[in-house]
Order: sequence, then C-alpha cells, then structure tokens
Amino acid sequence: VRGGHKFKIDNLEIIDCWGDGVFTAPSNTKQCEDYIITRVLSSNNRRQGMWITSAIHATISNNICKDTNGASPGAGIDVECDDNLNQIYDTCLTGNVCYDNEGYGIATAAVAYTDNTHKPDGVTITGNTCYSNDKENIFINYNNKYCEYSYPNCSPFH
Repeated sequence: VRGGHKFKIDNLEIIDCWGDGVFTAPSNTKQCEDYIITRVLSSNNRRQGMWITSAIHATISNNICKDTNGASPGAGIDVECDDNLNQIYDTCLTGNVCYDNEGYGIATAAVAYTDNTHKPDGVTITGNTCYSNDKENIFINYNNKYCEYSYPNCSPFH
C-alpha cells in the first residue's frame, strides 16, 4: 500500500510471497495514514511478514506472522524508517503473534534518520507474543537519538 489513507486490511491470508507479505510506504510525499491491519495470517513469505515504513495513526493488531525466511531481514513485523521520506507517528502494535521467523519476531529501526525533521514518535508495542525466532523476539533499535519507542506489557517469550 503506497500513500493509502483511511484503509483497513482485515481477515486475510498472505502465504508464500516472494517479498514482503504486507508493505506500507509513502507515495511521493503522501504518507499512509489512519489505517488498521488486523487478523492477517502472513506465513512463509520470503523477506518480511509485514514491513511498515509509513504509518501515521496506524494500528497493527491481532496478526500472525510466522515462518518468514529466505532473504534478510526476515522479521515477522518490521517497523522501519529506512529514509527521511518515511514517517511513523502514533502507531500501535498490539496482540500480534510472531514465531519461527528467520529474523526477529518484531523489529523496529530508524537508523537512516539524519535530523529531527521526521523522527518516529509515539510507537507503542504492547501485548504481543513472540517466540522461537532465530534472532531476538522483540528488537528495539535505540541506535538513533531521534527515535522514541515504548513497549509496555510485551511478552517476548512464550
């Protein structure tokens, strides 16, 4: 989904994709905004179960992301600002289950940010269950002074 506004992805099975199961990104300067991704089964996808790079007022909830394998980073859910065009603000990941992924269960990163203009803010990771992933079950990248994440009530182990 590129530059989507007020959309919902609900009750969907995404299996055996060559790349990412779900991908959100800006379209030119228009961000993905006011959306919900819920009750998605993302299984055996090659790169990421879900790759969230554009999220303003978004909820990613009650999804199952499993068996991601074949290409790095191989996360169940990756919330990542990979350049200064992407914005992530007021976004919640809750009730998701991520397991048996080649990479992380849930990963967050924003290492590409070079200034304070579009820093990620208000990302909440709460009530998720991640287990049996090859890397950390929940990975929070603090390697950038412009990022702020909270992760109350996480369940990193099953």
